[in-house]
Amino acid sequence: MKYQRLTKEQFEALHQEFATFLASHSIDKKQWDALKQSQDENVDALLDQFSDLVWEDVLSKNIY
Repeated sequence: MKYQRLTKEQFEALHQEFATFLASHSIDKKQWDALKQSQDENVDALLDQFSDLVWEDVLSKNIY
């Protein structure tokens, strides 16, 4: 993980984008719910990947 993981509130605000991210990994809601129940390390990895993507996007738009 390159950046800090998004907070719960940030994930809630980006729920549509996160759903698209999961779909790009061929994970639907049923599979996501099953992953959350059984494979914490995979869930953490996906949350970290999405967080890094969001932070990279935000930082790339920063002009200084």
